[in-house]
Amino acid sequence: MSSVIMTENGAYKKPSGLTTTVAVLAGAAASGVLTQSYQSFAQPNILKNMQSASQSIDKGLLYKGIEDAFNSQKVLKDKGVKIIDLAQEAEGAVKNLESYKAIKNALPKFLRETAVGDFYAKSLHSLFKSGSNAAYLFKTKSILVNVEKLGAAVFHEIGHSINHNGSKFWKAMQCLRAPSVVLSSLFTLTALLKRKKLDGEEPQSKFDKATTFVKNNVGKLVTLSFVPIVAEELKATQRGNRLAKQFLSPDAFAKVKKLNRLGAISYIGAALITAGTAVLASKVRDSIATPKKLIDKD
Repeated sequence: MSSVIMTENGAYKKPSGLTTTVAVLAGAAASGVLTQSYQSFAQPNILKNMQSASQSIDKGLLYKGIEDAFNSQKVLKDKGVKIIDLAQEAEGAVKNLESYKAIKNALPKFLRETAVGDFYAKSLHSLFKSGSNAAYLFKTKSILVNVEKLGAAVFHEIGHSINHNGSKFWKAMQCLRAPSVVLSSLFTLTALLKRKKLDGEEPQSKFDKATTFVKNNVGKLVTLSFVPIVAEELKATQRGNRLAKQFLSPDAFAKVKKLNRLGAISYIGAALITAGTAVLASKVRDSIATPKKLIDKD
């Protein structure tokens, strides 16, 4: 493979393999720093405010509202959806708990009975138990939450369960969740590994043309890849807010809306940060591994 790039404007020497490797590693590191900064500062603050909003609601009122909202949705009962409150589970070995089994059975089969799967399930269980997260698990049709610590999030999760069991369209959007994340990662990796075309340099093949397009538009493409995720999250929030308004007091409903608003901000923020890290990684890589001009074209 030639180490010289010929363009309409002259000849350029390609960066060495070592320089390119350093550039790629530096781009990945810069991306990691930005991601870690968001996860270390923004996300904990959002979670703290979500927990505060939830825990300020009278527990008796909240439990009654959750029960009434869930029971109002016949489709959920018909489909076997259940709410598992980790705050009400008996103490004992994690492996014997219904919540742990729901998480474990939601994992892919190839991972389910492995040490890695066990570690992953225990880690997720710890998050739910601590009130750091709540979720609707599609495969086991289970809403997992610690109502004492993050109970107001149940309305949003009921929204997810309605999307999954009551709408073919929104169920399809949920199925796009994993592919969207994979696609976002592929866009980011392509932009990180791909060298930016020089002025006057044309793509040499269809693959080169496609990867150049990704390189030049990675921020937009990563953002677009998150659209199915964010759209489904917002639909779950809309459904959850509607139920909360119907079955909670105005004051409690306002707190649920605040929690759901913060949740929406976290997903939109994650999409924008992911797009930003992809652009940053690409630019850092290009700033280090820049072809050197050899000859000007007359």
